[in-house]
Amino acid sequence: MKRYSWKYMAGLIDGEGCLDMQGSINKRDNVYYCRPRLRITLSGPAGEMMIPQFMVNFGGCLDHKDRKFENPDWLPAYTWCLSGKTHLRKLLQNIVNHLIIKKEQARFCIWWLDNVGGKKQVTQEVRRFGTGELKAMKKDPQRLSEAAVRRIKDTGFYSWSEYSDSCLLCKRFDVKHEAKGYCKTCYDKIRGEEKKH
Repeated sequence: MKRYSWKYMAGLIDGEGCLDMQGSINKRDNVYYCRPRLRITLSGPAGEMMIPQFMVNFGGCLDHKDRKFENPDWLPAYTWCLSGKTHLRKLLQNIVNHLIIKKEQARFCIWWLDNVGGKKQVTQEVRRFGTGELKAMKKDPQRLSEAAVRRIKDTGFYSWSEYSDSCLLCKRFDVKHEAKGYCKTCYDKIRGEEKKH
């Protein structure tokens, strides 16, 4: 099995990689979920040889498309996809200082995985904002990830609990979370009723 250096992977990702947000709407609770992912597509013998080795070295999954029905001269395409905090974060952490074009995208993805990913209290607004920021960084590689992080923090997504994206009683999300998924007003009301009994 061939081992690839972090510098080699950084160069390959800068040139051929795509960092984006994989989004979906959960039909059960109608909530938009997204997580960063890395994709690299190579065609022909290079893809056939290298993409399976990336999977063995770093995890992820493989997609293979035989594109002859589109154009008989096209070679098969192999796509490696990596997502999730365990595999993607480890790879990005090791290559981020070697990246040039996608450095800010990688830094933003690392921050997202550490601070936003998997949290129920993150609103749809924050998820869509994160997706938009990553797209903007593709158009402008010098766009700073710190500015995106600051704007996301300004939305106040940290203020809600793991119970819900908004107060369980009044459904407001623009007020501060107090406890157990309730805003201060609702929580005080519930505590007042409990004291009466």
